[in-house]
Amino acid sequence: MMSLARGLAVLRCFADEQRPMTIAQASRLTGLSRPAVRRCLHTLVSLGYAARDESRYTLRPKALALGYAYLSSNTLAQRAQPLLDRLRDDIHESCSLGVLEEGEVYYVARAETSRIMSISLRVGSRLPLYATSMGRVLLAALPRAEQEAYLRTTAITPLTSRTQTDPATLLETLGAWRQLRWPVERQL
Repeated sequence: MMSLARGLAVLRCFADEQRPMTIAQASRLTGLSRPAVRRCLHTLVSLGYAARDESRYTLRPKALALGYAYLSSNTLAQRAQPLLDRLRDDIHESCSLGVLEEGEVYYVARAETSRIMSISLRVGSRLPLYATSMGRVLLAALPRAEQEAYLRTTAITPLTSRTQTDPATLLETLGAWRQLRWPVERQL
């Protein structure tokens, strides 16, 4: 099963980088040896999930099927979509549903408004918990010890000029949200 884990690590590094990659770049991002990455990429190319152009590799559209398999079987997202659509229509704001996975928020459903200026956030997007209102809601719901562990093990880098990066301030905000039972976000 190690080969499956390696192949998935190689697939995931494309999501992190969002650009064509060499074997050396994928090796550096995954921590796998170059020969292991080469074998994974060879398999992905032969199965139609990746393409090779000289020394660079990209994902092919077939890789989308892996993500859509989750979305098509996720009853939470399917049940939430009509509610998100209705909420968007009522408040004239974009609405999202996210789930906590490996210290990030994964967006699994979204209802967008039509605006000239809007945030480009799609189903399948993933962002750090500390840097999004959705992520902070999920983080606030965790026990204090898990919040502290997350902040201790996560490299907190600002995504905008308003991103809170001080762990003590973040913990204070999360505690206030948990006590109020609803969030107010002005920093993102």
